[in-house]
Amino acid sequence: DRLADLHPVDLARIVDALSYRESAEIVAALDEETAAETLEEVSDERVADLLEGMDQERAADILEEMTPAAAADVLEDLEDDIAEQLLARMEPEEAADVQALMAYDEDSAGRIMTTDFVRVPETATVGDALATVRSLEEVPDPLLAVYVIAAGDPDILRGIVRLRNLIVAKPETPLLELMDDDVPTVRPEDQAE
Repeated sequence: DRLADLHPVDLARIVDALSYRESAEIVAALDEETAAETLEEVSDERVADLLEGMDQERAADILEEMTPAAAADVLEDLEDDIAEQLLARMEPEEAADVQALMAYDEDSAGRIMTTDFVRVPETATVGDALATVRSLEEVPDPLLAVYVIAAGDPDILRGIVRLRNLIVAKPETPLLELMDDDVPTVRPEDQAE
């Protein structure tokens, strides 16, 4: 109980410093969310060892709680057959996000991009955008902005509207009036650096 109260970064330092057996016992005692947050901060080699050594259902549950980028990095460090088995045990939507990121080179921008964001068409109003956010089963965390996309092509980013501006604007205001269209962009294949 006392370990679960520690910040995940502090827990990760402990997990990295202890023997494999002691680390495995600590991770086993944590709930999936805390375990995921902790393992995202643990050294790559230790994470691979810990996930390979635990029950696959639990390992898949922990991977689902990780950010897709972190889960993709972890799965690449595992034996191919184990990574495939864990992906198969993950929820299909979560697994699809991770697999999409794994398609990109490890040092690419695509590997570190998020798949969890809110997009709305450029024809939308503030009210439409807020309704879109409210309709989501799970709201991205953090939610700092909504991404405004071209009405005819969801792959074309027109700009962003910061959540703060969205909240204070009148519902009938067109997003184009609030949108910041000077957004630096890169291609997924570009180097992450």
